[in-house]
Amino acid sequence: MSDATKALPALTGIRAACNRPIIVPTLALCGSNDLRGEMLEMRKEFFEGPYAWTLVEGCGHFLHRERPAEVTRLVIEWLQRRN
Repeated sequence: MSDATKALPALTGIRAACNRPIIVPTLALCGSNDLRGEMLEMRKEFFEGPYAWTLVEGCGHFLHRERPAEVTRLVIEWLQRRN
């Protein structure tokens, strides 16, 4: 927020929590036809923990519905590498 005088004091803790880096391992998946895909590389700045991202070709925002088997495979492979 650019003008701190307009911020709700009750939200101070929430604002502080939102400004902390993410430390949990994170896998971001995005469909290649989803406009949000271009943001995935830039998002890594918010992570101190392991962060990986993958574009799933040929699908949009609902990749888990459009390519459920591929999404499942990617998640399982990522989880196996975490151990």
